[in-house]
Amino acid sequence: PRLMSRDWLSLKYECEEIQKVYIGKVQKTHNKSAMQREFATIDLLSRGKEAADLLRTSGFSPNAFVAYVLEGLDSRQSQLVYLRAVDEVSSKLFEAQKAYYGSLKQMHQSLMQVVKRSESAALPMHIANQAREKGVSLKFVHMMKKSRQPSRDHGGTFLATGTFSLGFLRAKSVIAWVHADLPTKEYTRIFFTFNKQPSGEWQVLVCHRDRRRNNVLFNFTITAREFELFCGAGKTAKYPYYNGWVVVNAFSLVQLLARLDAQGV
Repeated sequence: PRLMSRDWLSLKYECEEIQKVYIGKVQKTHNKSAMQREFATIDLLSRGKEAADLLRTSGFSPNAFVAYVLEGLDSRQSQLVYLRAVDEVSSKLFEAQKAYYGSLKQMHQSLMQVVKRSESAALPMHIANQAREKGVSLKFVHMMKKSRQPSRDHGGTFLATGTFSLGFLRAKSVIAWVHADLPTKEYTRIFFTFNKQPSGEWQVLVCHRDRRRNNVLFNFTITAREFELFCGAGKTAKYPYYNGWVVVNAFSLVQLLARLDAQGV
């Protein structure tokens, strides 16, 4: 029934009158389902009387109570709008994360293919057998043997060379950062070999070592002109190589190459 009272005391009495009506209905019916409904209404009216009495003794006016309820409904509506917006953004973030992991997986597979190809970079057996049978000396074999020997310049002096792990180079600030997709745990398996050339430039070979296997990933060149520019650059100057996969700190790199050069004399 619709309540008509405008103050807490009248509301309490009104609930009592309505409660008497429902109690009378219970006494007249023998339908258990109907009796359960009436008892539920009677219990609700009892709690309503208690609430009205509590609000009255607390000095809470009906107008203030109505304002409180309306404010709560307005807050609920604002929260609903917020939750819907969060749900929409969460879906977009999930899709972006899914796409990122997909590209990361593709890059990992591509890197594994590079490693696999580098492992198989050897002279095919049938070619080596044919050359051996015909007594032909292959330049490839000569180059492989020569690559394992220390380099010398034309004056007979050993050219500078040095191999360092990515973790060491990062710790010494020689390398500012590498591609974000490379896991940190791989830093100890990535090695940079710096080889000085007679022309003054530095050839840098980047390899991945796993279970005593040395797999070439890529290489890049530090030209003599770049080295000269690095010498005059500030301590915060940085320079990218291999399409930004690795970024070096110019000042620290010059110090490292200078030490290698001094050791190679």
